[in-house]
Amino acid sequence: MSVARCYVVKNRQQEVVPYDRNRVELPTTKDDYINASHVRDLTEHAPRAIATQAPLARTFGDFWTMVAQEQVETIVCLLSPDEMVSQKPLPKPKPHISQHLPLQDDVYWPDDRQTPLVSAKCEITLQGTRQESGRVLGGGGGDGRGVPRPQQGSPTPRWTERTLTVRSADTNVSRVAIHLQLDGGSQVDNQSSIRASEISFPPFSIY
Repeated sequence: MSVARCYVVKNRQQEVVPYDRNRVELPTTKDDYINASHVRDLTEHAPRAIATQAPLARTFGDFWTMVAQEQVETIVCLLSPDEMVSQKPLPKPKPHISQHLPLQDDVYWPDDRQTPLVSAKCEITLQGTRQESGRVLGGGGGDGRGVPRPQQGSPTPRWTERTLTVRSADTNVSRVAIHLQLDGGSQVDNQSSIRASEISFPPFSIY
């Protein structure tokens, strides 16, 4: 963890950082560091995965560079829409635990199909959004943060699925990535979900 300790401003929590031996390296970025770890060899047939923190606004570029570099096809966000936009003040941290940074400004995907998110050397475009119930929602029908508003009387979805196109400026290659965000019905508490809030699956994984 010696490398991670050198990049305090890139860690959401200083006690949750990758080991040097399995951290994801970004050779095309300035310092090659992102708070993300390869998850390998869980079982014989388990797919490769990457566990990472919910990106900070200052690390959006690193996150999308990693998605492009590792050819990620599926991103699973364990934070619900309510947790992402919550305006509630954070509890006072214990002296030995770093303050959890708020998430309301850290929504890292585009909200509008007509307005791509340009981050570092990547351009991310929203192609469409749907909920687990199967009802298709337009890219601009959210609350300003890419979170769709369910219609009155519609069933509460278990997750929201966003189809994104990620284009690398270095290679001019575009890839499709599916972003799955769990709703508030899961029993994962807020602190745990912030600690391990993103799981990214490279292309040959099985979802």
